[in-house]
Amino acid sequence: MLSVAERFALRDQIQGLWYPQHGGVWLKVVPSRPLAERAEVAGEVATAREVLETFLASELYNWLPEDSAYGTFTDCAWRPIDRAEVLRCVDEIVAGANARVAEARAEEADLRAEAEAGGYLHALGPSPLEGGMCNFELLRQWFVEELWGATEPAWFTNMGPDFREEPAVIAVDGDLLAILWLP
Repeated sequence: MLSVAERFALRDQIQGLWYPQHGGVWLKVVPSRPLAERAEVAGEVATAREVLETFLASELYNWLPEDSAYGTFTDCAWRPIDRAEVLRCVDEIVAGANARVAEARAEEADLRAEAEAGGYLHALGPSPLEGGMCNFELLRQWFVEELWGATEPAWFTNMGPDFREEPAVIAVDGDLLAILWLP
């Protein structure tokens, strides 16, 4: 189990990662205490849902890529879930990202083969996935295990049977709020 200082160091490491603009899983982690202080009503300790709502209303836009659907997160219903459903949702998000990246790599391989045959491979430049965080299993491990202390965080998701937008899971504890999603 990581100490609070180690958890914050991991948060800083995660915040410094570059994610593929299309096709990868994104993970962002912010301190939850300032959110909880803003969510407090008449000195009462804020609930995890109030911290989540404060994050969505006032901080989320700082962490999304420009082409991500901001309204998807602010307008959808966030329902609490248990650990078993967290794992199912996260596995679904990771599987979706792996499929998208495999498709992007196959398309890129075809494009590069065509460019090589045509003699203009040098004009393509680097892969759009190059340098991006594509180790989705590591992101999964950080999100479901390593970011959290001795107490399980409160978990929320926007995923459900009729939901067709960007799927996400959010976790909130007394120190951190983390969002993992598939843009």
